[in-house]
Amino acid sequence: MATRKRLSPEESRLAALEAARVLLIEAGPQSVTLKAVGARIGRPHANLLHHFGSAAGLQHALGTYLAES
Repeated sequence: MATRKRLSPEESRLAALEAARVLLIEAGPQSVTLKAVGARIGRPHANLLHHFGSAAGLQHALGTYLAES
């Protein structure tokens, strides 16, 4: 059985933002959902709720991430 590496909060947040960026590029803004991003990184959407508070919080953080990079 493969074990998952436990990510730090910063690593988990960055992985989610990068997955959201890829989804945005591949399928457009409607594809950036907690469920889709969670599936992309192998985490439940509840994990994303913990980091971003809501889908809108994730999308806002993605906008900030894109503006800074």
